[in-house]
Amino acid sequence: MKTDNLKALTISGPLDQLDEAIRRFVVDKPFHPEDACERLAAFRKLRHIEETDVYTPCLARVDALIEQLGLTPACAPSGDDTDNANAYSVEEIASYCRSVEDALRATDVVSEESRWARLAEERVIAHLKNVPVPLRDIADNRYVRKRFGILPETAWPEFLAMSDERPDQIAVEVEREHGEVFLFALCLHDGVDEMDANLSRLGFVRLKPPADLELPDCTAAEVYTRLEEEKAEAARRAEETAAKRREVIARAEPELMRRRSWLAYEAACARARRYIGHNYGKFYLFGWVPAEDADAVSAACRDMRFTCVAASPREVRNAEPPVRIRESGVRGILSPLMRMYGIPAYGTADPRVFMVITYTLFFGMMFGDAGQGACIAVLGFLLYRKTRSWLWRILSLCGLSAVVFGLIYGSVFGLEDLLPWGGYHPLEADHIMPVLLAGAAVGVVVILICMGFNIVNSLRRGDLRGAFFSANGVSGAVLYVAVLAAVACAFTGTANLLTPAYVWPLIVLPIALICLGEPLGKLLAGDPNWQPESWGMYIVEGFFDIFESAISYMSNTMSFLRVGAFAISHAGMMMVVSMLSEGAAATGSVIIMIFGNIFVAGLEAALSSIQIIRLEFYEIFGRFYIGGGHEFTPVTAACTR
Repeated sequence: MKTDNLKALTISGPLDQLDEAIRRFVVDKPFHPEDACERLAAFRKLRHIEETDVYTPCLARVDALIEQLGLTPACAPSGDDTDNANAYSVEEIASYCRSVEDALRATDVVSEESRWARLAEERVIAHLKNVPVPLRDIADNRYVRKRFGILPETAWPEFLAMSDERPDQIAVEVEREHGEVFLFALCLHDGVDEMDANLSRLGFVRLKPPADLELPDCTAAEVYTRLEEEKAEAARRAEETAAKRREVIARAEPELMRRRSWLAYEAACARARRYIGHNYGKFYLFGWVPAEDADAVSAACRDMRFTCVAASPREVRNAEPPVRIRESGVRGILSPLMRMYGIPAYGTADPRVFMVITYTLFFGMMFGDAGQGACIAVLGFLLYRKTRSWLWRILSLCGLSAVVFGLIYGSVFGLEDLLPWGGYHPLEADHIMPVLLAGAAVGVVVILICMGFNIVNSLRRGDLRGAFFSANGVSGAVLYVAVLAAVACAFTGTANLLTPAYVWPLIVLPIALICLGEPLGKLLAGDPNWQPESWGMYIVEGFFDIFESAISYMSNTMSFLRVGAFAISHAGMMMVVSMLSEGAAATGSVIIMIFGNIFVAGLEAALSSIQIIRLEFYEIFGRFYIGGGHEFTPVTAACTR
């Protein structure tokens, strides 16, 4: 589970062959470039290549045009001539984009708003279609005052009665809609104020045409007839222009994609040139490649008469090799979670496989229901097929783990009497303590494995103190196992291990080695300044370090009790659901069982996932994980061909 081995390559050759070198070794290749001027400063006085990247702005313009066309950026079709560095030019591509934009502009539908359409959009016109009076006459107030609008249906009888009692007022119902009456009221000039007051009191909402609109000398029904004719003509023109637009897009799509692919590649080459140093007519390229590819690159450089020097990370001064994170297989499932914690340092253990194993194991132990686990596994599988998200992959694995432990616990949708072998029910009185201790025991094993990872990581980095004299090294592992063994024997009453022959070599000596870890590590490494400046202060600091380590051992071990506690909690919640189901009628029992399972499964899955992430980040990663790395990032074209 170690991160991939890398080698540093320094490639140099004639400056006029730089483009060929970049295309051959850098772009879309497993090559992580670094600034050659900075890396080789101790050997060469190099200068950067001063040039302007004209490809990236042009690529952005092409992408904007592709988005405007409603297309998705894609690679050029296979067999096209985009591999030819001189296939296109920025000027030609800009000209082609302008021609496509002009063609699109010619297909744009010009929306001319007719006064008929504007009239039809007004609510006042829509409800006057049944009035056989020209719109211009309706708005004429020379002889009588008119009001058109909406009145609540409950208030309409009262207003109608008022109008019948008055000789100077007429009220006409035009139509009804959604509990509202659209009315038309007429009144002589002298009585309009009283009519308006009555209408306002009854909740009248007046509707009237826009003040700036000249009303035609025709009825509302005639307006709608003309509108339908205009709409039909507009739809015909829109279909014609849409067909022309589709033709333009179909013709432009392959050409745009070819040019985009070429631009993306040239933009990547331009980015790669930023890492190049040059002097006296030669270019210098520095970067990292996977160790298994180093020989092939060196051979290719010899064929091109380039100079290529390969070195291991230890041979490079102040080397900070990148970390190549592969996403294939099981390792890629929890990569996003690992990135949340930080990229591991080069040469250390890649924790992702171990993380997947422990995550699914803990989830199964905490969830432990065969029926609910099967549903979660199927749901995760279906969602992963649809979205390809990493989250649903781990959900599927967790569901399968829950099925396995559900069979062990004998629980299927909370029912513990369906399986013929019964199962080990966590909620039984004599099973509660063993279930809790099982979680702690798994935690102990996981902590010891993490200590093993820390020892290996420290040895790879040449950190002797971390490997042998730290709380997570050999001394810490011996102390942890010795204390646990003594506590276990005392708890079970099998033996008393706290004798001088046991305590001195297995407890006192590891504590002393941990306290003296820093000077001992320097001494073994041959550092002449291995002694601390003040032994008194160092011993005091060492005492507090041991005290902190002891608390850490105890808290981390006890923290794994939550694994068993969640198994008991899950069984308890499903027992409540079963009791409620048994006390209900037949139909209600099924409904309670279904929704109870959904509620418990959702709640427990969310809580278990959160608690497991805490275990991973604090109890597990904290014992061996060394972060601070930076990811292996080769130069790739935005559209890899």
